Amino acid sequence: MNNRAEHGVSHFVMSRIRLLATDLDQTLLARNDEHHLYERFLTVLNELTASDNARWVIVTGRSIPSFNRVFAPMALTGITPDFVIAHHAFIYGVTKAGYVPHLLWNVTIRFILMRSRAYSRRLLKRSLRAIKTAFRNTRSLRVERDRLSVAFSTPESMSAAADVVRAIASPQMGLMVSENRTHLDIMSVPQTKGLALAELARHLKVEASDILAIGDGLNDISMLDGSPATMTGCPSNATSEVMKAVNATNGHIAKQPSLGGVIEAIQAFRSGTVSSTLPERRQSRRTQTEPLPQRRGRGDSQARTIKTAKEGLLFFVALATILLALAQYGLLGPFSLWVKLPFDSAINKLVQVLD
Repeated sequence: MNNRAEHGVSHFVMSRIRLLATDLDQTLLARNDEHHLYERFLTVLNELTASDNARWVIVTGRSIPSFNRVFAPMALTGITPDFVIAHHAFIYGVTKAGYVPHLLWNVTIRFILMRSRAYSRRLLKRSLRAIKTAFRNTRSLRVERDRLSVAFSTPESMSAAADVVRAIASPQMGLMVSENRTHLDIMSVPQTKGLALAELARHLKVEASDILAIGDGLNDISMLDGSPATMTGCPSNATSEVMKAVNATNGHIAKQPSLGGVIEAIQAFRSGTVSSTLPERRQSRRTQTEPLPQRRGRGDSQARTIKTAKEGLLFFVALATILLALAQYGLLGPFSLWVKLPFDSAINKLVQVLD
């Protein structure tokens, strides 16, 4: 796809949209009721399917049960994606029988997530040390493995500390920095949406030039940086960092928020009237207006420990199943026998007990 930008408006020699990737919260679904746009959005999706044989994937940080709950109003109108990427990373095909996992990828991405989280946690520690060294009269409100909240004596010192943290870790490195009066909140944000989108595109044999990705938050930047998708877009309620990423890739910065912005971005690419112009008076950083959450109690910590243990157990069960399946067909070479040996031994003992 070739493009030429004039005064922020790009004129495209269009390639078809074969894969549409959209974020969920605040992109497809807003806090305000947008039911009046559902029929129009369904029409746009049907047009994409008819003209470009397009597929649609929703990329969300939610789990599948959580996704089903919040997406239900849209699903009732007949709007259904072809794929869902859950937890920022795990790919599922949507069928009438339910969700079909992209098994090998979903096992592989767990290792990538573990490495990404470890790196983000190191950045959080560096940020805390830098804040404590450079600023006095600070108070740590929350210090956790994936989140850090610090209170400052003045808004000016808080703003200066935010600049220090941003210099240590840009959004692409997996940290989100939010400001709230005299409070600074730093959170580890997975940057794996782009990886999962690229894997899905590889699986579907779709080129990056045929993919349109639309999102609003910092965790969407990895699929809006021009790598997994050369066509990018964002609604008007997107963060400043996201708008800058879309602007850098000559994507479409919509004038409408949420779902209206998604529809606008799709139509802009289809008509060749893409506008990458940044809004005037857009603040350089997003300000968090909601109060900071309170420190979690011991019960929450125990719940997180149990959840982590369950996830670890499920991971090893899935890995063992895959290895056993490969070993049954001799695909592990000389290691196939060693993989099958414990399993065969357990089966023989069970047969002896039953006899």
